Amino acid sequence: NKVAGHLVHRVVCIALLCSIHLSPCLGGHREPGKSLRARSQQRDSTPSRCSVRAAQRLAAVATATEAAAAAVQNTGAPSAAVAAVVAAVNKTATGVQKRKQVAERMAVMTTNSALQSKLDQLKSLAEGNFIENFIKEFVPKDLEAEDLEAFTKRQKDFPEEWDNLKDEICAIAAGTGVTRIEGDQTTSAIFYFRHPKVEQMDREVVFVCSSDGEWRAEG
Repeated sequence: NKVAGHLVHRVVCIALLCSIHLSPCLGGHREPGKSLRARSQQRDSTPSRCSVRAAQRLAAVATATEAAAAAVQNTGAPSAAVAAVVAAVNKTATGVQKRKQVAERMAVMTTNSALQSKLDQLKSLAEGNFIENFIKEFVPKDLEAEDLEAFTKRQKDFPEEWDNLKDEICAIAAGTGVTRIEGDQTTSAIFYFRHPKVEQMDREVVFVCSSDGEWRAEG
């Protein structure tokens, strides 16, 4: 009984940490810079919106809680103790689901169907690691052949740069971490978002629409 009680206590503590310490309301904002080119800047510590990353952490805590519940059952604990653990697990799982739903609702995506189609295309190429095809569809159409070749070579020679570009485009396409979109979204769209993997980093990427209706990243 003492063992079961100790495990129940630990599960309750996990649930409390899940709701208090891992609150997904960490974020920030900053004023737009002078240049419209993609760039990064450290964000401030002003509390803002919940993040998908926090929801993922909560999911990990829920998994740990379920493991604790299984441990209690394996000790042959009284049914009341097991019921308490199950209740804690259910409460944690509900919190995780709610936070995921909030994160999904907060995804900011473009209202321009042609631009979204372009982003989806780039996302598909990026996820397949089709570097050359991705870059041909990503860079400005009037980019010099020499510059195109150099940029393509750099993405192949420096995998970390390619992974970074790929992660950012996938985030924009899904609206993950996007805090706002400026521009009329007819001729230009400026995506402000949190880097999907690098903590405390805000990014912005600009897409412009040419006269023939083709959306490309700004040069």
